[in-house]
Amino acid sequence: MLIRLRKLIKREEGQKGFTLVELIIVMAILAVLAALAVPKFGTVLSDAKDKARLQNQDLILNAADLYASSQTDTADATIESNLNHQLDESHVLYTGKYLKKVPKDPITKGNYTLTGVDVQNGNVVTGSVTQ
Repeated sequence: MLIRLRKLIKREEGQKGFTLVELIIVMAILAVLAALAVPKFGTVLSDAKDKARLQNQDLILNAADLYASSQTDTADATIESNLNHQLDESHVLYTGKYLKKVPKDPITKGNYTLTGVDVQNGNVVTGSVTQ
């Protein structure tokens, strides 16, 4: 068996290229590397989407705080009612240029919704962003 394998690997004089055994070995190594890399890539992609979601939520809450602090002559209850609904192209944060574009959830591709926004003295005290 070993002698046959050596004959397969051994080249005759003047032959160029790789033997079939060498090509199969290289393909096996590449398959093992691919099998290790693909699951890792899925984890990295999932982590990136989670981080993007958290960044979007922080961005929306910061924009809401800027909006609330700029509305000096508006009652806190009116500011809260303006903020507490789904974030789309008609939302006050987008129409008032507090957001350049409406962020979409990177996982569900849906719109965010601002809920539980509590404004006191022109500052957002509490609030949450949901998908």
